[in-house]
Amino acid sequence: MISFLPISILAYAFNAGSILIDKILLKKAIPQPLAYAFTISILSFLIVVFIPFGYLPTIDNTLMLAVTSGVTFTIGLLAFFVSLSKNEASIVGPVVGGLNPLFALLIGTLIGQNLTLTQTAAVGILVLGALVVSLQRQRTRYIFTPNIIWMMGAGLFFGISYVLLRQSFLQVNFVTTLVNKNLGSAFFALSWLILPQVRRELSKTFTQHQYHLTKLTVFWLILGQSMGALQGLLLSFATSLTNPALVNSLFGVQYLVIMVAALILYQKHPTLLDERLTKGVILQKMLGVIILSAGLYLIVK
Repeated sequence: MISFLPISILAYAFNAGSILIDKILLKKAIPQPLAYAFTISILSFLIVVFIPFGYLPTIDNTLMLAVTSGVTFTIGLLAFFVSLSKNEASIVGPVVGGLNPLFALLIGTLIGQNLTLTQTAAVGILVLGALVVSLQRQRTRYIFTPNIIWMMGAGLFFGISYVLLRQSFLQVNFVTTLVNKNLGSAFFALSWLILPQVRRELSKTFTQHQYHLTKLTVFWLILGQSMGALQGLLLSFATSLTNPALVNSLFGVQYLVIMVAALILYQKHPTLLDERLTKGVILQKMLGVIILSAGLYLIVK
């Protein structure tokens, strides 16, 4: 019998790798979050290769749900990249990762889903975990990580996207929903070009010599997004093998991979990830991630 444990660990490791690649590319190759989100979203057009494998063209409620899921996902992606460009990956990853299911759960109550006592407790635990991870010591006092509003925005829109996507999956097959969602994301990003200010920003980013989309940059872009996609597939598979709560309880693996990578890269490239690596900070973040993992465990228990 296949064990969920190695699959879950691999999934969270892939997601950590995806976040690290995003962080590095935002700093070295495409420093503007808007341009980065635009590029990633436009790549969603590649989903058309799946059309021959069961796509059902429809113009109904399922199409609206999937397309809106794609639109809100792109907004969440932009907020995520803004927060990642301004904060440490070891903060953004856990906070957004914890807030995503939190908002999805709360939004679910608006469409008739009831919260159990355990899920209500999970909400409080997730909020506490996010606060612990995002607190920073400044001289003699603690303050919240700058731009935490962007992390909350990312978690909110990812949560909305997840709920809408789930509703579409319940009404039509996997391929149809996936294609509609990705095309919604891509066309929404394409619509940004209507705005002159956005066109100028994108043109400025991609015409500056040091920010050209080289073959190597495109390779890392595709690799990072592929790792993120694999994470989703592996987590879905792991969830089919056991209680989702057990899978979510391994969420901390993502943080550990990010921190190990940061420690390794710090030896030769100390400013590459802009991570604070003092013992106190590491212990604080580990405590926050443990709390987040407990909340994620309870949210689906």
